[in-house]
Order: sequence, then C-alpha cells, then structure tokens
Amino acid sequence: MKVNTVVQRVAFPSVLDYVRFQLLATPMAALLADRPDSERQAVIREVASEVTDLFAAAMLEGGTFCFPQEANIGTASAAPIDGDRASGYLS
Repeated sequence: MKVNTVVQRVAFPSVLDYVRFQLLATPMAALLADRPDSERQAVIREVASEVTDLFAAAMLEGGTFCFPQEANIGTASAAPIDGDRASGYLS
C-alpha cells in the first residue's frame, strides 16, 4: 500500500459562504435542521461574524476565504490471481 499526502487550496467567496456551506450542506446541517429558515440564517451570520476574527489575515486576503486542505490518499492493489482460482471467486 502506498499513501500520498495531497494539499490543495480551498477557496470560498467569503467566510459567510463557508459557514453557510458547513451548516447547511454537511452532516452539521443536523444541528439546525429543526429550526425555521430565518433562525438558521441568523445563526449562520452570527457564527460567520464571530469566527472571522479567528482566521489569519492571509486567509482573508482579497475578500475571499482561502486555506490549504490536506488529504491522505491510499492506493493498494491485490496480488494477481491465477485463472483457475479467479473463476472460483467470481461464481
């Protein structure tokens, strides 16, 4: 097995857009699922406002919200199977 670490830069138009995505389109949406839309939007605005101060200035340059995201990608391959044994696995 081989593991490679890949880093890509993620960009959102704003912190508000990032928070909105996280709270409406990921499993975290369950946190606000039972609230009316107006309340969900108010919570999203409040969270975005509060966390903006926590990010490094470089992440907020140009009015966008950018940050590196790292993933570990594992690849593996099975040992070759001879023809007689292979047919037993497929039947």
